[in-house]
Amino acid sequence: MNPQKMPLDTLGKLTEARNYNQWIYKLCAPHLGARVLEIGSGIGNMTGFFLEHDRRVLATDMEPQRLGVIRKQWPEQKKLDTTVWDLNEAVPEKVKGFNPDTIICINVLEHIKNDIAALQRMGSLLAAGGKLLLYVPALSWMYGSLDRELHHFRRYGIKEVEKITGQAGFSREKLHYVNILGVPGWWWHNRIMKSRYFSSDQVKLFDRLVPLAAGLEQWIKPCLGQSLFYVGASLGGRV
Repeated sequence: MNPQKMPLDTLGKLTEARNYNQWIYKLCAPHLGARVLEIGSGIGNMTGFFLEHDRRVLATDMEPQRLGVIRKQWPEQKKLDTTVWDLNEAVPEKVKGFNPDTIICINVLEHIKNDIAALQRMGSLLAAGGKLLLYVPALSWMYGSLDRELHHFRRYGIKEVEKITGQAGFSREKLHYVNILGVPGWWWHNRIMKSRYFSSDQVKLFDRLVPLAAGLEQWIKPCLGQSLFYVGASLGGRV
């Protein structure tokens, strides 16, 4: 099975995490430009947020079936386009022609074996000052059964994200942990119980805790978290 493929059932469960998806969007919102390239859009759990404020959005995914779900959700949205792109492969002409000022990559990079090459492809699409927004799983010591089931090659640390984004031609503007309250639950199910899936009930329970976590982390950035959020500016990869 291709490591980037996440079952539609899993993506469907994450649709129920409305508070969590909105939290991620609020992290991204201050850094979004007018032309947003969303990499690894899945079935559009985040796409609708990016369409706000009259932005143009190009949603990409390696699975045409997922992009079909997105088009059915917003059939009349003229500022939304979709195209197939496997991040392991060369950049399609349609993506090049979009000329994004912002690239968003949420919970995708961990599925890519050569993540530096993938970041370099992203950098080639941005003019100097264009923004890259990454959201990746954190804390390598939490890697376990769920990560393997989701085809994650790794979980990231702060120094690792700094290193690979720097090598790919980005200058860090923001990098911090997110979701400290998610750490105990993920560690328990991933490392102790060795679970291979998460249920809709677990997603709903976690989502009810999100407003508390988001409120706390708005004022105090945690010293660790289930994920890392990165904002970087391109040093000028696009030609």
